[in-house]
Amino acid sequence: MVLAPGCFILRPTPRPPEPQLQPSGLVIWELQETDGPKAALGDTVLIHYEIMLLDGTQVDSSMDQGAPIEVVLGETEVVAGITEGLLGMGASARRKLQIPPDLGWGDQPVGPIPGGSTILAEVEIVELTKGDMAVGAQ
Repeated sequence: MVLAPGCFILRPTPRPPEPQLQPSGLVIWELQETDGPKAALGDTVLIHYEIMLLDGTQVDSSMDQGAPIEVVLGETEVVAGITEGLLGMGASARRKLQIPPDLGWGDQPVGPIPGGSTILAEVEIVELTKGDMAVGAQ
């Protein structure tokens, strides 16, 4: 195809991911999906995360701490919304989560998080260990 001078072809802009409302009230946006094994209860994952208030104020980040954290899904003490949000993710997958208070810290204030807060989290599985097999981004 030959275009006249000054003409150009517009490419469609990628649409942002659609939010998925879970029965628990958790909202999930798939930022990056991957093939391969998926995280389930009892699996061990190394994750990077960022926790924010709804106004975008960052309250915690594994990147700021310099290393991912290890979570055994269903066993490690993390808020229920993070555990639920990690289920079904593969290695190198990324999600944004909107976590309601009952899946977060509830009515109790925790550090800079006011009681009763809905929080946002971005999570990425760096490595997923299922049984004796580690699957991760090298």
